[in-house]
Amino acid sequence: MSFKNLVIITSSLKPPSSHFTDEQRYDQTVSTLFSIRKNIPDSIILFVDVSVRDCHEEYERLSSKVDLFLNLSMDEETMRLSQSGHKSIAETVMLIKTFTWIKEYLNVSMFKRI
Repeated sequence: MSFKNLVIITSSLKPPSSHFTDEQRYDQTVSTLFSIRKNIPDSIILFVDVSVRDCHEEYERLSSKVDLFLNLSMDEETMRLSQSGHKSIAETVMLIKTFTWIKEYLNVSMFKRI
């Protein structure tokens, strides 16, 4: 069995406010994904997003670049924190929910690092 690295990317492709355009945020995300593939070739990428606006088109374009996708955009707690400007707390809650999801749905023993 070949063990892999699980890389978690937390994101808000379309946040409540940003200094960047939606397309710039998407391009930055793609650049990050390419960097992970280049520098951690034995990785499994879990992309976690909590956008406040529809990202269906972006999700479709990203689907070939990630291995797993967790959409927390419908999660009330995470959205409430994100929309009220509590970015750090929202990301912490996002990670807690992500690790809970990993524990429930993935075999963590298959990863050498998370």
